[in-house]
Amino acid sequence: NNYGILATGVDAIRFTFPVQQFSGVGYKELDVFGYATAQASDYAQWAASFLPAEIGSETNDYDNDSRNNFYEYAFNGNPTNPLVTEATPMFRHTGEQLLLIYAQRADTTNLVYNLEARTNLMAGDWTNVVYGVQDTNTPGTAFKSVTNSIPSSDHQLFIRINAMQSY
Repeated sequence: NNYGILATGVDAIRFTFPVQQFSGVGYKELDVFGYATAQASDYAQWAASFLPAEIGSETNDYDNDSRNNFYEYAFNGNPTNPLVTEATPMFRHTGEQLLLIYAQRADTTNLVYNLEARTNLMAGDWTNVVYGVQDTNTPGTAFKSVTNSIPSSDHQLFIRINAMQSY
C-alpha cells in the first residue's frame, strides 16, 4: 500500500492515508507544517564557537597537535591553536599521595569521565578505578578542575582518563 509517513524536511511532515472513494480506494495527503526544535549537540555548539574555522568532527585534529577535537572539547583545549596546553592533565606528588589534576566540562551532562588503570603499560585490560575526588567549580564557567588523590604506595601503575559522550 502507499500510505504512511513521508518526511519532506525538518519543518514539514506529510501524512498519506487511504480514503474510500466511489470507484475504489483513493489516497489523501495532509501536510503538517511546524518547526523542529532539534538542539545542536553540545560538541557542535562548541565547534561552532571557533568559526570561521571549520574544525570538523570529533575525530579531526584541526591544529595538528596530536589531540583530536573531542579531546580538546572534553579537557578545555583549543582546536585552532596547538600552543594552548591547558588541556593537558597534570600529576603532582604530595606526601603519600599522587594528585591527578585535569579540567572537566561542567556545562554538559552528556560527558562521562572515568579513570582507568593497569599495572603493565603493554598488556592487560584497563579497569575503572575510583580515587578520592575534589571538584572545584567556578560558577558560570564551562569547566571545573578535578583533582584525584591516588595513593603513592602503588609501585607501578598506569592511569588514563577516559572521556565518553553519552546520549
